[in-house]
Amino acid sequence: MLRVNGSLPIYSVRPFPEHLSELLTSRDGNCADQTFRLLVVLELFSVKGRAIRWHTPSIEGHWFVGAFDEQEGRAYYLDPTNNLMASVSVSEKNIDFFDALSSEPLGNRLKFVAGRMKSFPFLYDEARGLWMPQDEWAADNYVRVRDSTVTGFVYELPLVLEKWKDGKWPRPTTLCTMASEGRLELAGFIPENCLPVDSLLQANLPAAAMPVH
Repeated sequence: MLRVNGSLPIYSVRPFPEHLSELLTSRDGNCADQTFRLLVVLELFSVKGRAIRWHTPSIEGHWFVGAFDEQEGRAYYLDPTNNLMASVSVSEKNIDFFDALSSEPLGNRLKFVAGRMKSFPFLYDEARGLWMPQDEWAADNYVRVRDSTVTGFVYELPLVLEKWKDGKWPRPTTLCTMASEGRLELAGFIPENCLPVDSLLQANLPAAAMPVH
């Protein structure tokens, strides 16, 4: 727990639940559930998204969202579990933050990620019934999670891409893919706003040396 910043990782990442109505009406869940809920919300606002599964030394078993907002022309990384996000303005359509990162020069990746990483504006304290700023929640934990995320994205994306390409790790997926496979059971819900699942697999990203502490 301490080694992964106080957050119990999901080492055996399970697939999304097939009974969507149960998931959407529940307050419980892990990062996979949070990712799915966010994809549904993005779909309702016509923002294209995909679910990304990540498992590296810095980010040990996690789900989050890659998204593209066509109206704003911005590519996003959205992590509703850790309350982290990053975005960048892009000219190309239908890409997320990781597509944009993969096209950055090797020496610019750290600046590209660290300079854009920030927390969601507010968290809701259900017990107190109040919206509260991030620093009232747990600033120290936020810093640890943020640093691990930046390290993972900057130095471990090539590893993730390699594992996706050789089929050793589950590749990104979307609500559209799940619907086409008959894995969505929610009457009247037909997702249409999804990013291509294979665009990241086209990247040929050289590895960056991990920092020594």
